[in-house]
Amino acid sequence: MKVKQQVETQQKKIYINNYIITKSRDEWIEGRIIKIIEVPKPSEEKPDMNIKKYIIYSLRHNIICEEEIPEHSIHRSSIENYKKFKLFPLRAYVEDIHIPVDLFEILKNDYKSVKDKKMIVLPSKFPISKILKEFSKFIVANKPSISEDEILEVVKGFTWYFDKLINPFILYECEIEQYIQYFEKEKNVNLPSNCYGPEHLLRMIFAIQKFLVKDCMDYETQDVIFEYSVYLCDFLNIFLKKYFQEKNYG
Repeated sequence: MKVKQQVETQQKKIYINNYIITKSRDEWIEGRIIKIIEVPKPSEEKPDMNIKKYIIYSLRHNIICEEEIPEHSIHRSSIENYKKFKLFPLRAYVEDIHIPVDLFEILKNDYKSVKDKKMIVLPSKFPISKILKEFSKFIVANKPSISEDEILEVVKGFTWYFDKLINPFILYECEIEQYIQYFEKEKNVNLPSNCYGPEHLLRMIFAIQKFLVKDCMDYETQDVIFEYSVYLCDFLNIFLKKYFQEKNYG
């Protein structure tokens, strides 16, 4: 019995950036832990013990939830808990684009810069291939419902999407000449995902959510692709200051 209790306690340990399932505003949602608050436990027997409360970021609403979630209401984002709490795919709640506000601002500024002929200098210090590898490690560490094999297949799929669809879905017309010249000059760079960076990855996410998801043959595939695009957005949002810097280019 003691061993079982220890195992259960270890399984309950929750850390910053772990994905969890909880109830907020009378609905079950998936979120990510962004802050852990320890407060004294109101107990005469053990006054030195603390209890934990959590601040979470809601993936469905793209906002930080206002309330502090008590520890007993936090559940790991596992396959079992998905079924237990009957969570539906995010596309059941979202009709179109689901990109956090700060990232959407980057998209708009990126478009404005290209219109003003201020194109990004290649290559990026953080090419898409590198970002996606870091994304896969992050997901494996923080989301128990996704296996390493599964996320590697997803990363492979995103990389394929980018390399095959960069022109005409991702590049603006005025960038095509730069694309051609770069690959004529840099013979050792064989794929766009090895030189283009986070801004173009963000454009791909927009294209996936806006157009490509709807072209999939079955709803289950649509749900999976859309869901992973949301996790990728969340990852980029967490590391926004790391990836989206001018000094990362050229």
